[in-house]
Amino acid sequence: MNKGFAKIKISVIIFVIVIIVGGFLMYTKEVKNIQEETPKEILNNSADEVIKISQDDDQNQIIVEEDNNVQNPIFNESEQPITKSVPKEEIKTETNKKLDTESEIIPDIIAPTEPVSEPEPETIPESEPIPPPPSPVIVTYTNSGFNPKNVTIKQDDTVLFMNDSTHGMWVSVNFHPTHSEYPISTPDDCLGSSFDSCVNITPNNSWSFTFTTNAGTWGYHNHTNAGNTGSVTIEQ
Repeated sequence: MNKGFAKIKISVIIFVIVIIVGGFLMYTKEVKNIQEETPKEILNNSADEVIKISQDDDQNQIIVEEDNNVQNPIFNESEQPITKSVPKEEIKTETNKKLDTESEIIPDIIAPTEPVSEPEPETIPESEPIPPPPSPVIVTYTNSGFNPKNVTIKQDDTVLFMNDSTHGMWVSVNFHPTHSEYPISTPDDCLGSSFDSCVNITPNNSWSFTFTTNAGTWGYHNHTNAGNTGSVTIEQ
């Protein structure tokens, strides 16, 4: 009886030991599998999201999104989806796309420029036309004397004496023979004043004199024939 009970006790101890050892071995294997199945984190270039890839014993991949832990469909190695990597340089944010679109739609705004005023052409004042010199008053000398004998002019007017006679004409202011009545004289005068031709004017020739003195009447004569006389009156 005691021997049978001892055998049973030994069997129970051995069974417990086997269970403990088996449990330990299973635990060790489970820990190893868990370590091998630790998810690897990769960076998705196109969306910048972190995902996990786990492998099971059948070499199948399980893709789990970190945000919601939703398991994606399982693909074998031969059925892996083909993805095309997009360079980061080609990826544009929605903001950049919007800015590009707006820059294409909105035309360049050119600031208005002020019109350049052209300088006005310089106006040259019209000069008043210079009046022609007054025509001289003509006195003709003939064999009968001066004609007209008496003339009236203004200051600075000129009298032209023309010899239409057959002999000489020497025009000179009174008094004969000094010719001193006219009030203006110069060193070049031959006798007493400037109103004097100083020479005998031959037929078909003439002599002129401009009266610059003030108002007055000046008598004259032919120095070679003193009986032929005349007068010039100057008005203001």
